[in-house]
Amino acid sequence: MAQLGITHPEEYSIGMIFDILTEQANDREKYIQLADQDDIDAFLGR
Repeated sequence: MAQLGITHPEEYSIGMIFDILTEQANDREKYIQLADQDDIDAFLGR
């Protein structure tokens, strides 16, 4: 838990812990292409 920066785990739900773990794993990924505003607008149908 310390590697996640969690000092009081009783204050977190299991879902919050899973979210933190997922975000930590995503931080290490190298993405070939990141979305820009045009991509987001197209996705949202604007």
